[in-house]
Amino acid sequence: MTTMTQPPGQDQAARLRQMVAASTVEPKPESRVELKPTKAPQPSAGPAPTVRPSAPVVAIASGKGGVGKTNLAVALAIGLARCGRRTALIDADLGVANADVLCGVRTTAHLGQVIAGERTIMDIAEPVNGGFLLVPGGSGIASLADLDDPQRARLFDALAQLDAKCDAMVVDCGAGVSRSVRRLVHAADLALIVTTPEPTAIADAYSLIKCVATEAIEAGQPPHGRIAIVVNQVNDPGEAQRVFARIAGVCEKFLKFRPAFAGAVCYDRVVPQAVRARKPFFHIDPKSGATRDALALAAYVHKGLPNQSASRLSFFKRLAARFTRSK
Repeated sequence: MTTMTQPPGQDQAARLRQMVAASTVEPKPESRVELKPTKAPQPSAGPAPTVRPSAPVVAIASGKGGVGKTNLAVALAIGLARCGRRTALIDADLGVANADVLCGVRTTAHLGQVIAGERTIMDIAEPVNGGFLLVPGGSGIASLADLDDPQRARLFDALAQLDAKCDAMVVDCGAGVSRSVRRLVHAADLALIVTTPEPTAIADAYSLIKCVATEAIEAGQPPHGRIAIVVNQVNDPGEAQRVFARIAGVCEKFLKFRPAFAGAVCYDRVVPQAVRARKPFFHIDPKSGATRDALALAAYVHKGLPNQSASRLSFFKRLAARFTRSK
């Protein structure tokens, strides 16, 4: 892998890339870390308030754009559906949403209409060839952080209606470390941080993990077991292991926790072909290397996700609480 060296006097991002590149220890092969399903708390004495069961949520995020995050979100939704889960993919990359394009869905419906109170969530949810529901994000919409309280409450209440219809929800977050992305990642049951072997992608992935982990620790919720790394567009398994080892090593040194290794997806020419065809790459070549790896990733997530639990607050209530506390 190319080492990440920068001339002195660069900005903080350059220094971070140098720090990430500094690990020279040859890693041992890293097997996927087992995710243990979340257990519901033991009932306490006396009656407890009834909480409606909620679907577990996987947030897919990346420190930078161009790493194949949305392609993997679509592939994961298809894979979870094949595992028998009723799955919804929520395109939360508001403003530049494009999951509908990758799914070949032509629609004018989007979350902005739900935010405005013009449509219900089930009005805009689209059944997709792949066995899941797609909730289009729409372009030119303000980010979650820019919505006012009534708009955000309307959005969260609407999305919460999907709970009763799903066994899993995949949330495609925006790229970067914005407040909206951090809140989505923190509220999810599992956060998949996508990177590629490129030095900038590695450094930016660590930046996102650092922001999320720091906020989780400050909130009294250690991030261990909730953050996992996916290395996309790799040439071979060894390259994925080296990328993960660099990120995990820096996390252990500076954040005092080690993220999980969710797996890797190989570089495959079928992916850009699928983008041009406006189809998920599963449908272009079901036997491709990318399809094989994405199915393995879906199996990993399916095994580790908790089942619906009547004792957990829904993702959207947790998310609303995060925005309220951040004021």
